[in-house]
Amino acid sequence: MSPRLRKYSRLLLNPGCWPALARGVAATLEHDTALGQERFATVIDVGANKGQFATYARLRWPRARLICFEPLPAPRAVLERVTRRQAKIHTCALGSYRVRVTCV
Repeated sequence: MSPRLRKYSRLLLNPGCWPALARGVAATLEHDTALGQERFATVIDVGANKGQFATYARLRWPRARLICFEPLPAPRAVLERVTRRQAKIHTCALGSYRVRVTCV
């Protein structure tokens, strides 16, 4: 079975992934290999896009505080729907140098 088919099989078998899938967002379940045994009280998703990692984080650490950063309006709109107000979403980008933009 191809890795992509294996991933989509896992997504379809996990009802927690369905709301995001309905919006065209596939949770990054492949992170389970590296992060599956970890426990986090806070998860920060920089460059959250449409919520691929945020969806995974919600499934893996349901009690963790989720903080996302996404400056682009279209992906952020999907992110807001996918996280269902269970994340603090900042409307800005993060980088290694200072610019004159304020996070909201």
